[in-house]
Amino acid sequence: QYQEIPGFFADAAQIAQNKGLNSLAYRILSNLLEINPEATPLLRAFAYQAQRWDSLEVAEEIFETVLEARPFEPQAHRDLGLVQIKQGKAQQGLERLYEVVRRKWDARFPEIEVVTVHEMNSIMGSLTQPVDLGFMDDRLIIPMPTDLRVVHTWDANDVDLDLWVIDPRGEKCYYQHPRTEIGGLISADFTWGYGPEEFLLKDAMPGVYTIAANYYANKQQRLAGPATLQVRMIQDYGRPSQRA
Repeated sequence: QYQEIPGFFADAAQIAQNKGLNSLAYRILSNLLEINPEATPLLRAFAYQAQRWDSLEVAEEIFETVLEARPFEPQAHRDLGLVQIKQGKAQQGLERLYEVVRRKWDARFPEIEVVTVHEMNSIMGSLTQPVDLGFMDDRLIIPMPTDLRVVHTWDANDVDLDLWVIDPRGEKCYYQHPRTEIGGLISADFTWGYGPEEFLLKDAMPGVYTIAANYYANKQQRLAGPATLQVRMIQDYGRPSQRA
């Protein structure tokens, strides 16, 4: 009944992983690659899950495959760069991320270079090893710490998932209301897939922040189950005290 629903295998694999059954978890997760071995959304879903399990070499190999298939999508470069940095390959990772910043992309990827520049500066501020930044425009190297960052991405093309953040005062920050009174800012709206969409708050007031994702639209010709959504909330982003 669920043999072509990616979310089923991802959920079942996570249950096995939670029980310490690592080998079984990977066997279950490998079904994603058998549904359609050439489908990049399924490759992405596999790599994201492997990354959550700290199998960074596996994730890097899959993201390299995705990049070979879809070099015209900035997210393919971003995914690979971020996992390389997690492995300690700072030079490779930053140069890959800079590809997102320096190149011209299709209009369906609005302002992705802005989000990526912010990520690069946060990474550079936390490095303990020297890197050669000669490849980068000096004007883009500037610390941009924030009290709160929320970022979400998803694995499916032609799917619109909107990030919502509701602050302690009850004001909702989203694509139709991108700036809030306390300084919240939402990034450009990705209506055709992948993200990232990012919420930033430089000086956060204390209280409860509600994070939500609105499954706004699905334009895929073939529905392969729900998209896999990745959400990260980071406090003190770009500071030594950064925590996720």
